[in-house]
Amino acid sequence: MRTGRGDLRQGLAHLQAAEFLYEAHLFPELEYTFKYALTHEVAYASLLQERRIALHVRILEALERRQADEPSVVIERLARHALGAEAWNKAIRYLRQAAQGTMARSSYEAAAGLLREALRALERLPESPDTLAQAVDVRLELRIALIPLGRYQDVLGVMREAEGLATRLGDHARLGRVLADICARLRNVAGEHLQAIKVERRALAIAVETGDQELEREAQYRTGQAYFAIGDFRQALDLLSLCAEDAGEDPDQRAQLFASWAHSWLALTLSNLGRFAEATSHAQEALRIAEGADHPYTLAEALTGVGSVALAQGNLDWAIDALERARPHPSMELPALGGSGSPRIRMRALRTCG
Repeated sequence: MRTGRGDLRQGLAHLQAAEFLYEAHLFPELEYTFKYALTHEVAYASLLQERRIALHVRILEALERRQADEPSVVIERLARHALGAEAWNKAIRYLRQAAQGTMARSSYEAAAGLLREALRALERLPESPDTLAQAVDVRLELRIALIPLGRYQDVLGVMREAEGLATRLGDHARLGRVLADICARLRNVAGEHLQAIKVERRALAIAVETGDQELEREAQYRTGQAYFAIGDFRQALDLLSLCAEDAGEDPDQRAQLFASWAHSWLALTLSNLGRFAEATSHAQEALRIAEGADHPYTLAEALTGVGSVALAQGNLDWAIDALERARPHPSMELPALGGSGSPRIRMRALRTCG
């Protein structure tokens, strides 16, 4: 009599001979996959719901045991089987981890899809402070995936949802981060600069109330950008100077990125005030910080700031050199001349949403 394992091997051999399956991996363990997606769908649909769930549970448990010894186990597979097993908490965790990995590979469309799946999984859980907090955090992560895709209107919608959830949760720290981002979207997407300033002032008040220095510098930075957009350069100068000074004293990488961004916008602000020597100094400082950071967007932004200041002074060779160096980065929008003839710039962020 054959063993169960022998039956399995013979069955697999028959399916392989009939070209339903093929060997996907030989090492470290033999793995098969369906040759055609339709075959997989028909086989899966033939299983009863209870049986499907039970199989997903067993596969998930086996993969989790393997992951302890083999960190290379693909997180997306864990996420897929957690969803099939209706293990919603695990599914959410694995989907978020998978999204981080895909964003690191610049696969933003795939990351957005994974995070949308995480939000749907969250809806299957009863509402609690923990699920509300996760619902806000997943939306903050989703916005990072959507920005490089140019889906700014979607980002604003997602952040408005997050605002309502954070308010319901009563979490001022999360609400502050959401408001800080909404300010950027109101400015960049809707052109509602005065509304952006109003929202960012709320974020700044929350930052001061909670002692959140990172949020405070982000609020200063974004409010400074909004004042720049309406031509209130004095207010922009005050807020961007505070941000640059505070961020420059913090060795954390994200703080250093904010320092570079703030110096770039200070350069633009001072250039519009005709203070070209100071503008050049801040543009060079932004570039110095950016060159020390492993972050292409920040380097592109700093170079565009240098080019904009040079352009304002009529130094075309210097401007062309800086802007040519910035041009290979697709996330960067090069400066256009404003109505007064002064260089204006609109900057878009990738991972860190500058």
